[in-house]
Amino acid sequence: MSDVNYGTDGIGKELEKRIARAKELGVPLLITKLYHDHIKFYPEWIKNPRSRTWIYPAVTNAVQLDPHTLKIALSGVYFTFSFTEKWISGEHLGLLEVHENDKKVLALNMAWEYDNRQHEQQIFDIEEFIEGDWVYLFDDFEVFIQKKLKF
Repeated sequence: MSDVNYGTDGIGKELEKRIARAKELGVPLLITKLYHDHIKFYPEWIKNPRSRTWIYPAVTNAVQLDPHTLKIALSGVYFTFSFTEKWISGEHLGLLEVHENDKKVLALNMAWEYDNRQHEQQIFDIEEFIEGDWVYLFDDFEVFIQKKLKF
């Protein structure tokens, strides 16, 4: 009888490498923070001239596709963000997925921890990460936000 090691197959090792790379680049925290603090508001902000100054200039369009999904045009590339939440056995969970054009490049499972005054989202699983130039587009996005917050 042969031994089967399900954790060391080629696909599993490749995914482990990509997950380690995502963490090394800081992608989970970067995307989670940008989405929850800024991007999810862009479809409304882009319509308002007062709010427009807070929108990263490389974002030329933002539309809400449905209550859980929005699309932005960033430097000529379309990104779709899908975020769903659910409660399971008293736990508040969420899934954030990012697609570059029609290709899923990131999927993050999250859980929230609550204290008396506020909640903090905790990323507890990276389901998917495909590295590409898109990461650097969002790095530049974050630099813009940080500069705006200093003023």
